Amino acid sequence: MGPGPKFTEKDISSEIIRNVRSLAVGDHLAINASYFGFKHFHHGILTSTDPLTVVDFGGESMSNVRVRAMDLLTFMNHQTSLFRVNHTKRLSGEETAQKATELVHSDTFGKYNLLSNNCNHFAIYCVTGKRYSEQVSRLVDSSLGKLLQDFCRPVIS
Repeated sequence: MGPGPKFTEKDISSEIIRNVRSLAVGDHLAINASYFGFKHFHHGILTSTDPLTVVDFGGESMSNVRVRAMDLLTFMNHQTSLFRVNHTKRLSGEETAQKATELVHSDTFGKYNLLSNNCNHFAIYCVTGKRYSEQVSRLVDSSLGKLLQDFCRPVIS
């Protein structure tokens, strides 16, 4: 995995959504999630406010991960907190939503890979045009991440 774009804490921030009426087309959304006991955020893009529609890169299992559209409640998957991820360097909301929607109807985003092609990569790609994952970057920078990267390499190469 090559280095991603240089994002700083000033480039990406998040806020909790207290009222869904504040959501806008193209918003990068995130919810708390857990995968085999590892807590992380699951990411998607709001593509419509009427009805509230989110596009994400996910699935019921690792073997059927794909770009898919769903209503906001399905995306939230019984979670009570919804976050907006704010980017200072981004495409317009309409461009972001269009990019996400186009990927639902094509098979061009690629296969799921925990370290190089996951839901965070998808959302940041839709918002900025660049594949990058802040979550993976932080994980890989940690000792656990280096161990996980070495452990996963033969499996996902």
